[in-house]
Amino acid sequence: MIKQPPHFRAVSIILAASAVAYWAPPASASPQPVPNHLTDGEIRNHVIAAAPNGKPLWPQIQETASGFVPVIDERHPVAPERYRDEYLKPLIQNIKKSGKKKILIFIHGGMNVPRQSLRRSAILGADRNLRAEYYPIFINWNSEPLSSYGEHLFLVRQGQYQPVMGPLTSPFYLAADIARALVRAPAVWEKLIEAEISRHEHRRTVFSQESLRYLRHQPGSTSPDLTEAGLREADERSRVQKVTGDLHNLSLVLKAPAEIILDAIGTGAWDMMLRRAHELFDSPTRFHDQTKEHQLAIREIVKLADHEKAKEHRSTEVGTEIDTKLGSLFTGSVPNVETKGQERKSRQANYLVRSVPGAVEMFLDRMEKDLGDGYSITLVGHSMGAIVGNEMLVRHPSLPFDNIVYMAAACSVKECEAAVVPYLRRRKETKHRAQFYNLSLHPIAEATEAFLSPEKKKPSLANYAVGSVGLFVPRGSLLIWLDSFFTRPVNLEDLRLGKWSTSISSAGIFPADVSDCVHLTMFHVGNPQVPQKHGQFASTEFPTPFWKPEFWEPNVKMEAKSLGSEPETDMIESLR
Repeated sequence: MIKQPPHFRAVSIILAASAVAYWAPPASASPQPVPNHLTDGEIRNHVIAAAPNGKPLWPQIQETASGFVPVIDERHPVAPERYRDEYLKPLIQNIKKSGKKKILIFIHGGMNVPRQSLRRSAILGADRNLRAEYYPIFINWNSEPLSSYGEHLFLVRQGQYQPVMGPLTSPFYLAADIARALVRAPAVWEKLIEAEISRHEHRRTVFSQESLRYLRHQPGSTSPDLTEAGLREADERSRVQKVTGDLHNLSLVLKAPAEIILDAIGTGAWDMMLRRAHELFDSPTRFHDQTKEHQLAIREIVKLADHEKAKEHRSTEVGTEIDTKLGSLFTGSVPNVETKGQERKSRQANYLVRSVPGAVEMFLDRMEKDLGDGYSITLVGHSMGAIVGNEMLVRHPSLPFDNIVYMAAACSVKECEAAVVPYLRRRKETKHRAQFYNLSLHPIAEATEAFLSPEKKKPSLANYAVGSVGLFVPRGSLLIWLDSFFTRPVNLEDLRLGKWSTSISSAGIFPADVSDCVHLTMFHVGNPQVPQKHGQFASTEFPTPFWKPEFWEPNVKMEAKSLGSEPETDMIESLR
């Protein structure tokens, strides 16, 4: 038996306990009331669900004696034609029937388990305040970190599924991930510590914010709208909160082993999450996914082509036979993306040559085709949802996205510039200009976020007991982790847009002709009424009115950005 090092065993137990605590429902001494939620008949009119490969799914809600259970079967995707006719067509008809002209499309981010995000969609989709203003639609996709890393480790090689070579080469990939994490550890530790103590980044942030504030108030200015409260003014932490945060700095040595494991796993998992985000639009077909009849036809075609002698022209008979067999593999027609000034046409698409549209692409295409005029769409993307949102803007620029709201955006500055700026310019030519809102945590909240720290506005002692596991995990939000070790930034424009320090110092990507349509918002740190963690922008545990302009606007008072009229007392604060 191989004896594991004590620290390895301890970190393994910590991560396993963290995963259980993170994904398991909270225990309760008494039954909790069943939250208001969308029923099984309603959920399909408000959710677009996709498998890891982008193929459409049919979400369900099962009622139980103690509540409800979301059901989503990733093993059995819906056939494209059936999905268009039996799922998307009724959904569009229901939008028209509702009489609502304002549609809200919400896209969740990374680190989401499909059933949990479907449950959240069912609860948020039934919110009376949200439904009073919008017809809500939720994009549900699998961004769960463990399955993403499993895909990296066992299946995907050079962008393709390799069900045989993938498992065979997995030990080498695992060894490479661990070796890379070990070698990079000192550099990563330095980056994580720098996020909290870097005076250079602090000066860059403060100077950029003060410069934009100054320019904003000059006559004829077209600078972006921004939160004018300075970093000091926006720091509302109590003395207890500051001391509690400083305790984490005493556990830096304890965090080192967990950082190595996170780096080893997180980089590959992030790559697969990006792959899944893009496959919501294009789901490439693969040889091993085909039916037995098609696989037989493929073998016969290859056999005929290989039978030809080298340096000799193919005979007419062989060419005709190959073309006949290829013709049998055609799947039909796929609608082209409608472009300005051109009529919609159809194209033949061989399933081995062209990609199959993913669930989100089919939904957006149906909206372009059948929704009609007079509608306004508010696009809300949280974290990686901003990456999906960028794809929507690029692929479907004719859709009326009047408000584009990115909350803690995990896309890079460069990706935003390539997608949002052209869309704002295009909409500027119309009567209804689009508005872009970029929402960020305070830099202190970003840098000091603790893993498993309580999500609720009124945490219990049990919540803090679970959160103590975070002493062994590196601090920082997901955006900090991405910039520090999950991604490979080569310049400032490769950093995450959702960080306030990056957002405010890269505002120059918005040229003068569209900068007055841009709004940059920072939430105060230490204020229990507004998000303090990356995941709190859209959570059933920490509800926020993410659909309201007051929540997006930079200089609205923090109290107006909360659903609750009074801030709830934090358990630790009550013990002071």
